[in-house]
Amino acid sequence: MAEDPIERLMQEIQKLKEEVELLRSSAGLPKPPVLPTLPPTPPGPGRVLFGGRRTPTRVLDTTTGKYYGTKTELGKMLGYLAGALSDDRFAYYKLIAKFPGRFKDIV
Repeated sequence: MAEDPIERLMQEIQKLKEEVELLRSSAGLPKPPVLPTLPPTPPGPGRVLFGGRRTPTRVLDTTTGKYYGTKTELGKMLGYLAGALSDDRFAYYKLIAKFPGRFKDIV
């Protein structure tokens, strides 16, 4: 009887992972960091663009791996990196202009 192709692929993937780990340890490279996972967001209405109440957008700092509850919180905490004051309401936008690709919106 023929072997299940999915099982064969899973075995091949496991062998490749073991080979990569062996190469990494022999080269003295550190293990890759494990990114924290967010708890699932409760279901609710989508983001409202105009009018109504907007839902906060969580943001991931891909450099440090830290999650921020809102764009405003991120702007207050890291705005100084872009030369913004802590009470600047547009600090988040200054940050994403100065560091493109560093921050990722989690919707």
